[in-house]
Amino acid sequence: MAITLSKATNELVALLKKEKFPDNKKKTYWNILSEQISEDGSWDDDLLDKVKEEITNWLTKLKKNDLLSLWEESETAAENYSDEDMPDEDVAVDELGEELLDLVLDKIEESIPREEYYISEADNKKKYDEDDDFSGDFDDDLFDDDDDFDDFGDDNYYDDDRY
Repeated sequence: MAITLSKATNELVALLKKEKFPDNKKKTYWNILSEQISEDGSWDDDLLDKVKEEITNWLTKLKKNDLLSLWEESETAAENYSDEDMPDEDVAVDELGEELLDLVLDKIEESIPREEYYISEADNKKKYDEDDDFSGDFDDDLFDDDDDFDDFGDDNYYDDDRY
C-alpha cells in the first residue's frame, strides 16, 4: 500500500514526539515546538530548520516508489509539474520536506488549545482598561459653538429640490 501525505504526517508527528531535541536532551522536538508556539505565537527559523532536517532524513529512507507516490500526491507536484515531469529525487525530497513541515506544524497548532497562544478577549479588555487613563477633564463646551457643526440652522436644508 502506497504511503499518503496524511499517513506520512502522522508518522512524522510520532517521530517528533519520540526524538529528543539536540539542544535539550530532556525534551522532544514536539515539546519544543509546542512550547514555542504557546509562548511566542511562532517558531524561530533555527528550530524549523532542525525539524525540516529530521523530515528530510525520514524522506530519504523511503523507497523510491513510495517517495514518488508521496510526491505525486503533494500540492507542489499538482501545481508545478505535468504528468510527464518529475524533478530529480533531491528536489522532490526538498519540496516534500517543505510541505510535510507545514502539515506537521498545522498538527501542532491543532493540538494546542487556542487560549494558550492567543490573548483572550477578557484578558485583553482588562489590559486596556488598566492602561487607559481617561481621568483627565474633558472640555464639554468643545462643540457648543454655533459655527462648528451646526451651521444648518433651520431644517430647510433638505427642502432644496436638488436633494
